[in-house]
Amino acid sequence: MRYIRVLSKLDDWLGNQKRAFKKGNMPAAHQKKFEVISGWEWYVTALQWERKVAYLKEYVDEFAKISTAKERYHDCMLGEWAQKQRLFYKKGTLSAEQIQILETIPLWYWSFKETLWLKSYTALSDYCEKQKRLPLYATLHNGVAISNWCYRQRTQYAAGKKSSDHIARLENLKWWRW
Repeated sequence: MRYIRVLSKLDDWLGNQKRAFKKGNMPAAHQKKFEVISGWEWYVTALQWERKVAYLKEYVDEFAKISTAKERYHDCMLGEWAQKQRLFYKKGTLSAEQIQILETIPLWYWSFKETLWLKSYTALSDYCEKQKRLPLYATLHNGVAISNWCYRQRTQYAAGKKSSDHIARLENLKWWRW
């Protein structure tokens, strides 16, 4: 365990050094000391990125969830790394190939809010199909408070805060009413 803590601190320190280099805040003398180390690279290589993808796939297979930001796996902060990939996606800095690779990971999502919305929508759709009606007061289905969720959808719709995609999906449900 002590070994992992030491590696973690070293990893954090190296990350800080690389950030200082990228921002131009590292003295040239320090930079030269790093550059004489065999195999040293200032920028993350494709191989490192692929290794983290493999670790994330392995993690999802083992635990049936995406790693959270605070968890370490194979001495990597996979949840933190996954969050960075989502940020890069929003900024448009991930390649089409990287996007495609990440989307092959089971349980991968780009937006947590959208994932929750889809889970609630799926629960509502399943409920309506089985019950042949919309849920009544305080209905819980598949672990989702779908009656409360329906109320929020209507409130957001009335305020003009629903996306056209969400509106279309809801209106596609046989029993849906605004």
